[in-house]
Amino acid sequence: MEANEIIANACANRAFIYQYLWRVFSDVPDETLIETTLGAAREQFELFFGADSPEMEEFTALCVELQAALALDANASSLANEYTRLFIGPGKLPASPWESVYACGEELVFQQSTLDVRAAYHAAGFAAAGYPHVPDDHIATELAFMAALCDEAKACASSDDMPGAKVALGRQAMFLAEHLGCWVGEFAQRLTSHLPKSASSFYVHAANLAAVLCKADATATAELLEACPK
Repeated sequence: MEANEIIANACANRAFIYQYLWRVFSDVPDETLIETTLGAAREQFELFFGADSPEMEEFTALCVELQAALALDANASSLANEYTRLFIGPGKLPASPWESVYACGEELVFQQSTLDVRAAYHAAGFAAAGYPHVPDDHIATELAFMAALCDEAKACASSDDMPGAKVALGRQAMFLAEHLGCWVGEFAQRLTSHLPKSASSFYVHAANLAAVLCKADATATAELLEACPK
């Protein structure tokens, strides 16, 4: 298989995973998310992590939590309530979904890190949903940005535009190193430690999946950059 095909296929897989996690954190669950979780998502995560990897245990646990919610309510409204409580409020959120809180060490949004994230989006031609009234550094938006960059790299590689693919991959590597990969692990830890015992752990497993994805993808992106023709 040629290098451009390898890169295109890998980026298609990575785009799916980032898009899936974007959807998990962007809004309350709907029928499409439920169907994707219990259907196509497993194959895509197994393709990235490996079927017998420890990371897949997080995805399996996430599915178990979803099925438990569906057993109580076919529309998984309990998860919708959990999403609102964890990421919208009212009240103090157990784990803020905005990068600026982790970057500055205080419960503040629209800080310098937000502007840095916005600059990264602008350089890549990415339009963040809700701009400029919603902070650009929400975890869902950053996951969407990574998905968009994966799609761009895939499109470039598929059309044999390897310089373009290399630029998109380089932006991915930099964004993981300077932004998303720097705080998603702490986000997952906070969510794990502050989740009430009575709550579903669906979003804990999703956050842990995002954290292990970013760690593994930093290596994967470096390998794909190395595979680009010099």
